Amino acid sequence: MSSTSTNWPHEAPEYSSLAAAVQGEAARWNVPGITAAVLLDGERTTAAAGVTNLEQPVPVTPDTRFQVGSITKVFTATAIMALVERGRLDLDAPITEWVPDLPLRHEAGLRALTIRHLLNHTTGFEGDVFFDTGNGDDALAEGMTRFDRLRHWTMPGEILAYCNTGFYLAGRIIELAAETTYEEAVTRLVIDPLGLEQTGFASADLVTWPTASGHTLKSRRDGYTVYRPWALPRVVNAAGGIVSTVGDLLDFAAMHLNGGVAGAGRVLSESSTAAMRQRTSRQGVLENGYGIGWNIREVGGATIVGHGGATNGFRATLATIPERGFALAMLTNGDPGTTAMEHIQRWALRHYLDIESPQREVLPTEPDSLDAHVGRYERHDATFDVTRVDDHLRIERRTVEHADQFSHERSADDPPVVMEAWPTGDDVFRVLEGPFADVLIEFLEGRLFSEDGTLTSHPLLRTGGRIAQRIGDTVGGA
Repeated sequence: MSSTSTNWPHEAPEYSSLAAAVQGEAARWNVPGITAAVLLDGERTTAAAGVTNLEQPVPVTPDTRFQVGSITKVFTATAIMALVERGRLDLDAPITEWVPDLPLRHEAGLRALTIRHLLNHTTGFEGDVFFDTGNGDDALAEGMTRFDRLRHWTMPGEILAYCNTGFYLAGRIIELAAETTYEEAVTRLVIDPLGLEQTGFASADLVTWPTASGHTLKSRRDGYTVYRPWALPRVVNAAGGIVSTVGDLLDFAAMHLNGGVAGAGRVLSESSTAAMRQRTSRQGVLENGYGIGWNIREVGGATIVGHGGATNGFRATLATIPERGFALAMLTNGDPGTTAMEHIQRWALRHYLDIESPQREVLPTEPDSLDAHVGRYERHDATFDVTRVDDHLRIERRTVEHADQFSHERSADDPPVVMEAWPTGDDVFRVLEGPFADVLIEFLEGRLFSEDGTLTSHPLLRTGGRIAQRIGDTVGGA
């Protein structure tokens, strides 16, 4: 790496190679282990740093298996498109054709719901509820009976709100259409045709392969702890259960870049892969939304088609730029991996493609405009207290523990997460410093269901794709 920075570790040097970037950012953000791979015009470069487990340290290599989290959603969407091509599914048919008795709380929202809504995160119901229905082949079928636990926010198609539970439903529809388990269907339709020998779901076989452990870092003083348990509940598999390597993720990405072709065979048609990356939902005014499984956003004049993942102390990223024949896969086993991967991705876009990653500019805003957003916002797993501090907003996020959660990386005993966010126009605020630097927080209006099924407009906060409803004009919900 070149020594253009004199303020390491606060500023990163201009790295000369992927290996230097991976090693440097892993050190800068204190990530236990990380592996990365780049595909550009058919040529591959890989790198790795750190260890698989701080308690039993073994070096991470590009062949180390990690949980890939929500990158699984693109595998699920790919399997659905394969079934669409076989005439088994229709993206725009009501899901009641497959799951007629789904116990959603509002009939109007249930009847309007389609498979496409599941895949572009506009379902209208709560997305981060992780009930455990056991490890049997009936895990997803049993999961369908628990949808009455979900808040039904709004009508399908109205608001983009990231929805894991929508992918449980997508996984169950795959089972019904393919007449087998979700895991077997995805293996048969996607994993095996691609020859992904290091990709699968959690099983006892993993102990025979180099596999990373997730780590959680609640405080710098206490350091990392290895996350236990390792595996997710089986009902979560369609949303985030795949285990893989960066090499296999590049093979998967290459198939999509090549119009569905893998080696001498074909997994999807060219038209299906193109359709998957057409954005059909949008996150407010931001150049960010979803197609069929893929997240789609504009960065520096380029369209990035990708997905991230976060599970049990693991963090993952898969990003492609189809028009440039580029893909980047990264897997880490620690919470700060998100920040490390973001910096590596910015470096990679600049180094390989000469693409800069500009951030939204801070704009002067009148105090009254800031005060309009002050209050307490609430969702089932968190509260957000928003106050004005001079020329910006302070957002304090507190965890609300609940029965249906698989992750205990955060608990109600933790101190609040504090984000200082400055206005960038269009009711979008940007965090400028700290571990959440460049996180965007939006304020918007949305029609929400009342208990009687009517729809009325309410102020909302959205961050990380999740929404929370304002429950009072002053902090504390008064």
